[in-house]
This record gives sequence, structure tokens and C-alpha cells, in this order.
Amino acid sequence: MKKTLSIILILSLVLISCGEPTEKTPKTAPNDTPALSVDSTTTITLGSVDKSDPTVKELLGVISGPGVPTGQSKGLSDLSAQFQEIGVTSVRNNDYYDDRLDMEGIFNCGGETYPSWEGCDATDDSFYNWEKSDAEMSLITDGGFDSFFRLGGEWENSEPNHDFKGPQNATQEDNWIIAAEKVVARYQDWQGKSPIEYLDIWTEFPGERFWDRSNKEFYTFWVKAYKALKTAYPDLKIGGPGFEGVVSKKVMAGEKNPAEAFLQTLYKEGIKPDWFGWHLFSNDPQDFVDAANAYEDLLQGRGAYEEEEWAGTGFFDNTERIVDAYGNSNKEEDDETDSIIGFIPDEELQAIYASGQAAATLSASWISMQYANVERAYYYRGAGSGGSSDGTSSGPGLFYSDGSLKTLSEAFKLWSQVVQDYPTLLVVNSDSDLWILAAQNTAGEKVLLLSNTSTKNIGWSIPGTSLKGAKIYTVSDSNDSQSPAEATEEQIITGANTVNLVILP
Repeated sequence: MKKTLSIILILSLVLISCGEPTEKTPKTAPNDTPALSVDSTTTITLGSVDKSDPTVKELLGVISGPGVPTGQSKGLSDLSAQFQEIGVTSVRNNDYYDDRLDMEGIFNCGGETYPSWEGCDATDDSFYNWEKSDAEMSLITDGGFDSFFRLGGEWENSEPNHDFKGPQNATQEDNWIIAAEKVVARYQDWQGKSPIEYLDIWTEFPGERFWDRSNKEFYTFWVKAYKALKTAYPDLKIGGPGFEGVVSKKVMAGEKNPAEAFLQTLYKEGIKPDWFGWHLFSNDPQDFVDAANAYEDLLQGRGAYEEEEWAGTGFFDNTERIVDAYGNSNKEEDDETDSIIGFIPDEELQAIYASGQAAATLSASWISMQYANVERAYYYRGAGSGGSSDGTSSGPGLFYSDGSLKTLSEAFKLWSQVVQDYPTLLVVNSDSDLWILAAQNTAGEKVLLLSNTSTKNIGWSIPGTSLKGAKIYTVSDSNDSQSPAEATEEQIITGANTVNLVILP
């Protein structure tokens, strides 16, 4: 939880004001930022290494890319350089808008439906189309990214239309699994590289966009696919299926839900997946802590789930917890019922996806997952749906359609700096609206990543520690973190809707 998050270190700095980030309004360097008035003050208490989880987790994965999805660019085809610049390490291969790395596009029996998964010998190489999938895998490996390889379908695209979602009968299921084994065989050692460590069975569940049969039939199919793939590739970490955000909210509320039913099936089958995946889109960073804790209760059989058969057995102890899709939300919810009541108006999408507010919210969510049982996380999305850099539209992509960096990607770059240079997580406490992550390197040098999601400018200090000379990087509507400022006072101000990376002297 925000006020109990263990974090350490210093942080914050002078910040900014709200305003739509556009290429027409150049951002200023930190030293040019006007002095901020202080709305509230707090102290940050630094602690030692977080013994419960001492490593800063990578959490630098994205969904889609580096190849640009169909219809999502202005003359661009490859965002590898941009991915490398901000520090993306892993790609989950879905939502390219053309089935380039999906079973629908790769395996086709040539029947009247699309996909066509029966009426042919699935072991025959002539029924496979590798051109687009090979090209995208080459971009992933050539760019130095690992592939969190997802075996599943995409949200239906207009071209080509999907006549159904997921295998429709036992024959199609068997052929799908044969095809999955062939796909993995091709790409687990691609061009002399081994980009695949994690294998993801399915895209998102439940929902007719990806599976239009019953939940029970999906559980049976997933178990069959897992057994076959684990037998064929015992060294790969195999899991899934990516429970959608609505399910995550139900898990948090302790309600009956498909994730619970899925685990009941796995337990009865004696299957311990290498990892378990869930999705969440929210503008409240606290939700990510609460969801991680709730899923932990479910997997352990605690709290609302203490009646599960696996409670107290430790059956799922070695199953990694992965958030294989997350991000800010463009949906409006009823605060009392948590139900979706509509979508945020188009004119407000900049605030959600392309402003200092967007960067602060997402950074706080990233920080919250560092202090939860989450081993990997994949932001939706890397390439595509980024909107235009003139500020007229926006979407969840990290880059605008012309390839320029959004405020979100500038914040992502700060996360990468922490992961690469300060690998040890520290404990810190602060009774404030700041979300704080503290870490140190092997030399004992410390850093603070701070996110202020409030509308207040917050001044902070660290008792017993001088902040003078601290190097401060800022991401906001008016700063892009390119040039650090140097703290000259014992109090640093982190502005509203601002992200700071503070390297202690």
C-alpha cells in the first residue's frame, strides 16, 4: 500500500505544471524550471536492504513491437532504436493488427473460414506461413530484446476478419497444439539466438474477443496445451493465461471468479504452472498493490480463499506471478460500485496517455509493483496507438505515430536507469502522497525514484542526510529528464504530476 510501501532513498525535485505535451511546445531544461511553492512537506526515512525482496525487478517489458503495427505509423516500420533508447528489455508479441505472430496467421489449412485449423495435416510444413512472423522475430532478436512469447490470437482485426476465436473442437485443438509446438521449435533458437525464456499460452481470458466457447472448455484446452508443450519444452517457463482486469477486480473483492476456477482445475490435474498471469488497467496505483496481494491470497489459499483445497499446501509456491498486461485506464468507474460507466472523452485522453499526469500515474504503478510479488510486467503498449505528436489525439503507446517519445517513455527511461544501475531494493517509509522507490548499487550509492500523483507540490527531506549536491532528473509536462539539476537546498520539491529520479551525493 502507498503509505506502507517499503522504499528508500531520496528524491524529488522541483517540478511542473499540467499542460498537454506537444512537439509544438518545447520542454525546458530542469535548471530553467520556475521555483515551486510548497503545498506540504514530509520526511523520508531510509532503511536497509528489503530482505523480503532485495532485488529491483526488471519490469521493463512492453506489448507489441518493435515492428510497427499495420496502419499505426507515419512512414515508420521499426521502433527498435526507440525501444533501446528508453531501456525496453522484453516484448510480448500481440496486437500488431495483422496476425503476424499469431496462430491464425501462421498456420492455415486453406479452408473457407479464417482461421482454418482442420482438414489438413498440421505436421506438414506446407500449411505454415512464416514470412511475417520471421520478420518480426528478427526485429526482436536483432534489437537485443527477449521474447515473452505469446501463443494466442489478437483482438479481432478488420483485415482479416476472424470467423471464430480459438479452436472450436477437439480436432482444431489438437492441430493448434501441434502448430504451437512447431512455432516454438522455430523460434526458441532463432538465428543462433535464444530469445524465448517464457512461453505464454493465450492472450487474455475470459472474453469472446479471444475465446468464444465456454470457460470450462477453455480450462480443458489450456491444460491439454500446457501438458503437451511442457513435455516438448521442459526448460521453458510456461504459463498464462492473462486474466483480464475485470477478473482482477473480482479477485481483489474476494468474489467468485474465473481465475479461482482455473486454479481449481490445475490443482485437480496436478499442474503447477511455471508462472501465472493477470492484467490490470487502472489510474489508481494502489490497485496494483492490492491486486498483487489479492492474487497472492488466491494462490496461497488465504483470506477470502482459505477454503480452497490447496490452502496451506504451498502447491503454487514456485509459480511466478507476472502482470502480462497493465497500464493507465481510459474508462470511467463508479467509485462506490467499481463498475465501468463509460469511457473518458477523447479530448481528455492526453491526460491519461501523454501528459505529466500520465507519466506520474504509470510510474507510481510501476513502483508499487516493485514492492509486491510481481516478477515481470508488460506495459500496454510499446508500438502503435500512440496518437499524434501535435496533441490532437493520443493512445496508450509509448511513442507518437512519428516515433517521437511521449512523456510516458521519458519516465520509462528513468525506470530503466534504476534497474540497470541500482539493482538492490531498499526499505523506506514516508507518510505522504509520494510514491517512492529506493535502491542502491554495489558501491552503496543510493537513488530514489519518486512519483507525485497529487495536485500538490510536496517538499521533502531525509533526516540525517544532506541533499545538497543530489542529482535530480525530472519528467513532467515541462521537463524531459535529459539534463539533471543539482540540489542546492536540504529540501527538495517534487511538483504535482511529476516523476523524479534523485541520485544522492
